[in-house]
Amino acid sequence: MRLTVLPDDSLFDEPLLIRIDGLPPGTEILLEAEAEDATGVPWQSRAAFRSDEAGAVDPAGQAPLSGTYGGVDPPGLLWSMSPLGGPEDPRKFQAGHGPLLIRFTAVEAEAVRTSFTVVRRATVPGVKRTQIQEGSLSGAFYQPASETPVPGVVLFHGSGGGVAGLEPVAGLLASHGYAALVVGYFGVPGLPGHACEVPLEALASGVRWLSSHPEVDPARLAAAGTSLGAEAALAAASFVEGLPLKAVAAMSPSSVLWQALTPGMLQRKGRWSLKGQGL
Repeated sequence: MRLTVLPDDSLFDEPLLIRIDGLPPGTEILLEAEAEDATGVPWQSRAAFRSDEAGAVDPAGQAPLSGTYGGVDPPGLLWSMSPLGGPEDPRKFQAGHGPLLIRFTAVEAEAVRTSFTVVRRATVPGVKRTQIQEGSLSGAFYQPASETPVPGVVLFHGSGGGVAGLEPVAGLLASHGYAALVVGYFGVPGLPGHACEVPLEALASGVRWLSSHPEVDPARLAAAGTSLGAEAALAAASFVEGLPLKAVAAMSPSSVLWQALTPGMLQRKGRWSLKGQGL
């Protein structure tokens, strides 16, 4: 039995080729994937397959008999990983800054095992990371190696807050030639502790900071966010005049402004403010 996983060192968003060869036709195989996130929490997934007439298992063209995902889905073993407590465990995967090691193991009849470990990265060599703290602007800046100005993307996190959760995305964008700035807009110095009347000027300052960077092309600037971050990006683009944005990528967005998000109770306030007035 031969397990192949290629490439053995790649970016998070690159497809992996996973294949098992050298089996008798019709052999049932359990394929497992295991990794530890940046906080040391183990994550795992599994899928059972039956080898084809050539004695091969290819998840890119075969649906698992059972497992943590269903149907033909080449990256299924990656996205269906869950923490040690199983799918009901509420913890989220913490990617961190460093490379991620993923160990793939093929098990035949719980006796014959073969494993292969690959490296997955958020950034390629040459990408520069800078921590930003200028007044109320808190963030992380990822800059690709380039001799000419590059397009820029400002990233706004969701309701989980913090900057670290979006840094792997910023690293991937920089690896593909974009300058990426993750902006913290609540729970950071100088700004509200929760998503309650957050000044849109704080979000706009991130856009303007990136636009004015000498190695960023201000004519090619976008904002992107997911969930609350999508609402943040759309609100800033809609209400703050003169922002040099050419595009907004809004994932799980809202077409309206919602009430504040604070622990324990609903607020009769909105999430955003402008010029000192709640919106």
